[in-house]
Amino acid sequence: MNIIQSAQAQTLDEIASPTIPFDPPGGAVTPTTVTGPSITMTTDQFGIGIGQNMTVDIVIDSKSQEISSYNVQIVYNPNLLEVVDAQPAVSNTQIAYLDNFFEVDENSVNQANGVINLKASSPQGGASFSNRSVARITFKGKQLGLGQVEVNKNNSSLQTLNSTDILQYTNSLSITVSDSSVTVTPTIITSGTAFPTRLPNNSITGDIGGPAGLVLGLLLISLGH
Repeated sequence: MNIIQSAQAQTLDEIASPTIPFDPPGGAVTPTTVTGPSITMTTDQFGIGIGQNMTVDIVIDSKSQEISSYNVQIVYNPNLLEVVDAQPAVSNTQIAYLDNFFEVDENSVNQANGVINLKASSPQGGASFSNRSVARITFKGKQLGLGQVEVNKNNSSLQTLNSTDILQYTNSLSITVSDSSVTVTPTIITSGTAFPTRLPNNSITGDIGGPAGLVLGLLLISLGH
């Protein structure tokens, strides 16, 4: 009887906290709302096929503060992805620049090392940006695998008129290169943000197996069910 009671107590503990580790393969997670100035990336694709393209936008939000320049460095796995040149007629590889206020000081891609550098400044003074897409990167899948594309916060900045860097948040995206194109919500990781690693299991018995399932059966029998 003591053995059954001990087993019952263990099973009840399992039922009281019906959670399981949740490690989605690049599934959707919702980060905490970004409250400070940020440089982030957005995309509506999680994965692509080999030889297929996907686009990623670089988005700046200065949170109502005026900036006079910005510097963005993106790093990616060059074994999995390559950047499609936005201006083939111009020497060297570049990404598409979308901003019409700041002037480009640097727009370069190092395909061998997987590094993108974008720098821009304004001779007209400062301006505040609210979720403004300033550039677009087109990636092509090279070989099968999973890799991250990341805004390197250490080498990125949002400079105010008095040359103060106000950048607080950056993010990264997990991208899968597979045999065929996959279009799902991407995993977005924001620096300094905590994410849930476990989700509740709505079924009490659905995921209880083995000895735990047997003990649950004994418990139900002992209760007259």
